[in-house]
Amino acid sequence: MQFDFRDIFGSLFLDWMGAPFSSIQSIFSHDFKPLPLVTPCQTTVSVRDVVMKDHLFLKAYPNPFFESFHIEFKSTGGRSRISLFSQQGQEVSVISDEYYSSGKHRLEYQTPDLSPGMYILKITGSRDQVQTQSLLHF
Repeated sequence: MQFDFRDIFGSLFLDWMGAPFSSIQSIFSHDFKPLPLVTPCQTTVSVRDVVMKDHLFLKAYPNPFFESFHIEFKSTGGRSRISLFSQQGQEVSVISDEYYSSGKHRLEYQTPDLSPGMYILKITGSRDQVQTQSLLHF
């Protein structure tokens, strides 16, 4: 069985990366036929300051940062884990892994041994998971 490479790449963009169907059609400029190559997954959404999902809230500033940054988050109650990841997806540091009461909380994270580069801050709650934008460290 043969497939047009544009259908293969388009299907990956559609299912794996969450690209809109109309965008795929306009990029490959042909009669795009999706192929069942992968199961659709939840993709990371890039935002400027804040990502919200089901009452879970996370914000980090300043961005870019040098020796420290502040984290504000809203917990739905229960255990919350806040981690810092490299661009390769490696967990660099667990900033907090504690039980928090429902409401807003604020932390400061010192980064004296962190290499310069881009990082992703992630909070995982008992029911939800949220990621903020990338953080740039000088």
